[in-house]
Amino acid sequence: MHLNIRNVIFIFTHTKTENNLARIFLLTCLSVLFSLSVIAQKTVLLALASNNIEYKPKGFYIDKVVDERLVKTTMGEKVKGSNRDLFDFEGHAQKYLAAVLETTISKDKSKQSIELHLIESTISSKFKNGLWITNVAITFGIYIDGQKLVDYTGTGKSESNEEPEKYIGQFIAKTISHDLKTFDDWWAINKSKIPTSDKVKVNVVLSTKSDKQECIPYIANQPLKIDDFKGVPQGNGPEMAITASGIGLRYNSVTTDGQIVLDIVISPTFNKNFSWFKEAGKNPKVLAHEQVHFDITALKACEFVNALRKNNFTKADYTKDLEKLQKQFEDETKDMENRYDNETSHGTIIAKQLEWEKDIKGMLERCGCYK
Repeated sequence: MHLNIRNVIFIFTHTKTENNLARIFLLTCLSVLFSLSVIAQKTVLLALASNNIEYKPKGFYIDKVVDERLVKTTMGEKVKGSNRDLFDFEGHAQKYLAAVLETTISKDKSKQSIELHLIESTISSKFKNGLWITNVAITFGIYIDGQKLVDYTGTGKSESNEEPEKYIGQFIAKTISHDLKTFDDWWAINKSKIPTSDKVKVNVVLSTKSDKQECIPYIANQPLKIDDFKGVPQGNGPEMAITASGIGLRYNSVTTDGQIVLDIVISPTFNKNFSWFKEAGKNPKVLAHEQVHFDITALKACEFVNALRKNNFTKADYTKDLEKLQKQFEDETKDMENRYDNETSHGTIIAKQLEWEKDIKGMLERCGCYK
């Protein structure tokens, strides 16, 4: 029995009540009638015939089924007259489909594991003029490690004097079989381009070249010259010269045989246009102080290269880890140069200046990057 709740609402909203007791009585009736209406809407269970899932994957196995729909308690609606029932699987879609596929498709763990996601289902079956008119649209997606690779949507229509549950179950089973076959063909062509290995392979190069005219790359035994400082002196402070140097980073990634390969180029460079000398500072002593600033940059660039080679990058975090390491060595370079300026008083404490020159030269020789 189906109760039309709209009639009850009409009575409630248009009946004048003389006291609170009458209001309570009407509210109670409305609550009871609404409950009966909900109870009257039953669930019609669907079932998949396992022999309709004919295709057996060659290159992968289904490790998990996920229902990512917002409403997971129904697959669609069955309407006959005033009766509106809901289609669903026993235990709901995720549990039911997982159980069916578990018994239908073997888990060959030598192959790639995937997740089959139910993204959307729209099933509508209406009884009209002695026929069940059924429309089905269902979308499945295939994921690896949380990343959606592809999705497929199957649509179908049926007009029959038979109950629609059998057709819907067969349609869903055949859709799954079709999608698995389609993905298997796609996977055979594209699997080498999809990162399935968690580990990232890293190739790091320390560059001794620059594609920018204003930049001089760091090269051992090629010290800076005063003429390399092309910038205009800034401010009225006590500084006789400024060295603008930094560690450049470029990288790109490709996927080969299922593994991300990260090619990184590290470039310690000196920027001529932002580096300057005041006339009073153009002498070998000040130049020697500025050279150590560039040497510190080169030393930290080498340490950065070694850290990159030792780091265990993963496909989920390699971009974040790369940025974190870059920031770390930028900060370390800045701290070391500030300490150098403070301890030497910008090169004016001769003993400390000579000590720093010796120490940095020794560290550069030992670091192994500039032989």
